[in-house]
Amino acid sequence: MSHFVAGSHFAKVFLALLGLGIVPVSARPVPVTVTITSVECTQEDECDAAGIEAAGQSWPDFYARVFINGVQTDTPRADDDQQKIQPFWTVTGVVDDSVASTVPIAIQIWDHDSTSGDDIADSSPRYDHNNLDLVLDLATGRWSGDTTTSCATGDGVDTDDDDYYPVRVCFDISTLSASGDADGDGLLDSWESFGFDADGDGTIDVNLPAMGANPQHQDIFLELDYETGREPTRDGINAMKRAFAVAPRLNPDGTTGINLHVDAGALFDAGADEAGRVATCTNGIDDDGDGVTDGQDDSCFYLDASREVGVGDCGNGVDDDGDGLVDASDPQCLVGDNLGGGNALVIAPATRACGLDGNFATIKASQFNANRAWIFHYALQAAAPPDPPPPAPPLRCAGGEGEVGGNDFISHNLGAGTLMHELGHNLNLEHGGSNSMNCKPNYLSVMNYNLQAGIPQVTGGRVLDYSPPRTALNGSTRAGAPLATLLENGLNEALAVDPADANNSIVFMNGQNQLATVGANTLPDWTGDPSLPTGAGVNIDNGIPATATAPGVGAPGCANTALNSVLVGDNDWNRVALNFHQFAAGASGAIVRNPETSPTQDDLDRMQQEMRRTDLQLTLTATPDPVAAGEAVTYTAVIVNRGPNPSLATSLDLEVPPATALFLSPPPGCVAPASEKLSCDIDMLRPGETRTITAPAMLPADLVYLAGAPFTIDAVGKVADRAGNDAAQANNTSTATVKAVAVADLAIRLFDIPNPPRQMLPGEAVVIELASTLHSGGPSSPMDTLLTLRSTADNGATVTPTFLTTTQAALRQDEVRTIVDHAVLTCREPGHHRFRFEHQIAPDRAPDSDPVAGNDKAVHDLAIECLHGDQQPPQVFEQPEVLLRGLRAAGLDSSVAESDLLSWLSTQPPSTAYPAIITSIIQNGWRFRQPAFIDVIVWNYEHSPGITSPRLPTDVDTEVLKRAILAASNERNGTTIEDFNALLQ
Repeated sequence: MSHFVAGSHFAKVFLALLGLGIVPVSARPVPVTVTITSVECTQEDECDAAGIEAAGQSWPDFYARVFINGVQTDTPRADDDQQKIQPFWTVTGVVDDSVASTVPIAIQIWDHDSTSGDDIADSSPRYDHNNLDLVLDLATGRWSGDTTTSCATGDGVDTDDDDYYPVRVCFDISTLSASGDADGDGLLDSWESFGFDADGDGTIDVNLPAMGANPQHQDIFLELDYETGREPTRDGINAMKRAFAVAPRLNPDGTTGINLHVDAGALFDAGADEAGRVATCTNGIDDDGDGVTDGQDDSCFYLDASREVGVGDCGNGVDDDGDGLVDASDPQCLVGDNLGGGNALVIAPATRACGLDGNFATIKASQFNANRAWIFHYALQAAAPPDPPPPAPPLRCAGGEGEVGGNDFISHNLGAGTLMHELGHNLNLEHGGSNSMNCKPNYLSVMNYNLQAGIPQVTGGRVLDYSPPRTALNGSTRAGAPLATLLENGLNEALAVDPADANNSIVFMNGQNQLATVGANTLPDWTGDPSLPTGAGVNIDNGIPATATAPGVGAPGCANTALNSVLVGDNDWNRVALNFHQFAAGASGAIVRNPETSPTQDDLDRMQQEMRRTDLQLTLTATPDPVAAGEAVTYTAVIVNRGPNPSLATSLDLEVPPATALFLSPPPGCVAPASEKLSCDIDMLRPGETRTITAPAMLPADLVYLAGAPFTIDAVGKVADRAGNDAAQANNTSTATVKAVAVADLAIRLFDIPNPPRQMLPGEAVVIELASTLHSGGPSSPMDTLLTLRSTADNGATVTPTFLTTTQAALRQDEVRTIVDHAVLTCREPGHHRFRFEHQIAPDRAPDSDPVAGNDKAVHDLAIECLHGDQQPPQVFEQPEVLLRGLRAAGLDSSVAESDLLSWLSTQPPSTAYPAIITSIIQNGWRFRQPAFIDVIVWNYEHSPGITSPRLPTDVDTEVLKRAILAASNERNGTTIEDFNALLQ
């Protein structure tokens, strides 16, 4: 008996001869590989302790002897005492297709006997023959001979009727690879090239080429049945398919990736996008206008497969992409691949499966085509059965269950992450990759319970992937794997888990029993603060189950109490095993339980909220305080993320009462939707990170003037994570208060006495004009002001008034206003006399202020000679224009011609009462709210009982003059005012 390692000896010799030039140049070494897929006794009385086996030896111990082009190779022996085996034995030879276009192949099935010679079984359907003889056509890969199909059954007929023991043998022959499975996906080359004939009847039962299989590129076929109401989504299935499509697995065709075919039948997703808009979750645009972008948006759960398009259009009855296919008829709307399976099931609660239990087996048996058993994984997405009524204990079904190294799994959850997790078990992955240690922060894979829904991306959203995960969505770059080992009692917060990975996030339980998320290249806060004590252990791979009084935290299935675990990273993609025939769970066809404690849908939803939970704190201050109207108040917002997770879409809204402060120049990243509002997009704020925003707001210059008094302005700021939730919202809001006051730089620009007199007579009154130019430099504007006149005279002279205050209302910034006061000078003693006049401007309202001292006061000195009595007296009213201006400054006018009035004021000595009465009005400092005619006032005065027409101011009776003015004002303005003071400003 000859034993070879699947044709390797022949191949090496052939290629060596070719290299030496001994073989013709035109020769092409062609691998010929025979794979024995199953062997089965067909007659029990010829197999079980009889016939091929001696009495008492039970069933046969099979092996095969294969001759390729005359070269014998024996396979390993199957397990002892088997009626039927599915060994997938592979025997390979290499032939030269230039020598012959066909190759003879013979298959023999033997039973090993340890106590006697081995016995050959009958695998040939031909009479009087036990070899299965075939002739392989190298050009087509097809064979002829005893059978042209993939199975043959020995006829069990012999001339002497005592040596032939019939068996059924199924096989495959490949001319593509030495393994019979060129791409190593568990689907034999001829299956992927020609289709799979499950029963060897010559009819293709599973048309793999039509389903998209490629013998040079790895394929996985999955039938996904689902309970009505718990349908998978197109986005979720696409997220799975894309993860496999860019997998770092090299194929014989020179490309990478695995084609995942998910047979969900004709199921279509009305929420899908028939228009085929792509990359809407990675384009930096708020496509659906909800205020959050890309991964920050809940609609972009799967960053590479979800769509930020609002409502889908696969249920609108419109051919959105113009391909002639509408909604369910358009492949763009299909959830997966319509390959003839993918059944919608109505499952009664009593028959629902709890994991891979008997109900699952029953459902599979009734729904799954057995011809697919060696091709397809079978999965069911369905609800778990309800808990039985108390006092019976709850069922506690996990989120799913999958055979390890098998082909069956179930998901009780809704998301595609659980489907990929359980499929990972079928691909021989455990919760820690190569081991069962779960929730390791340095193991970034959907096999990790904390990442079962997907691996969080630093900028938001998730990707479905095994370790090492992508760093570029197209798979062109990946994170490292396995990542460095973590020692729970030797953690270092100064080291990132993967300094080179700026895209993926790790998830762990911090020392405060919070589920924390941080970028893989970011320094982790293992303790959740305070700083990590030396040598202290943190149970970072923990999960906390719910109790009667407290909700769970993290994945309950990760619960443990160890503080010294050694957490080792792993590389899934190097370990993924596509060929489930090599494992007991996949080869036997029986369902092999793998009890799990994986997160339920409620757990995943809660964990999603926990991973987005932050504690944003806002402190808002404002300077200066108080702040002048017309100047800017500067608001400073300090935002701190107290953790434990990043705030992905941090925003600040700041608002003041309308019309109090105007955000005219928003800082970068901010806009002013209204003049009194500021909205800032801060984007991501990592745990422990602080961001400061400084925003000036201009107070209107007339703010305090219109309010009538200073008042407070309360600015309210609020910070939020539009993509997350805040654990302590009380510190999200902050208020800053400033007092708005009126402040203006009031100044007297010029103070002058036009045409001052140089001489005067004793006892005679001289009226002079005091002209001041007022100015306001703001910033508050306008401002009511008081103009104060202070007058003094030396001994032997007098001046009136000595103190006079007038209101100068609404003086505006940069306004130049000229004000004229009047003073009456007299002297008693001849000689030179000095008079001093001072004008000072100040705010009228006490809270208003003038910040600049020194320019609000002006002084003017005047020297006049007082003559002797026999000297020529000066004209008392030598300035008629001054009297006329004083009249108008008081708010009075005349109904007579100005030329007549000037003539009357110019006559010396006075011939009318006008000079005396006008001078008296000016000396009293009256300013009237409404006009009156001076000629009417004079007429009223002169016609008052007991009054003579005055010629000097001292002759004027003030009370009579008030009544004359009051009557003239009521007559002019049609009023009935009785109180003279009501006329005054």
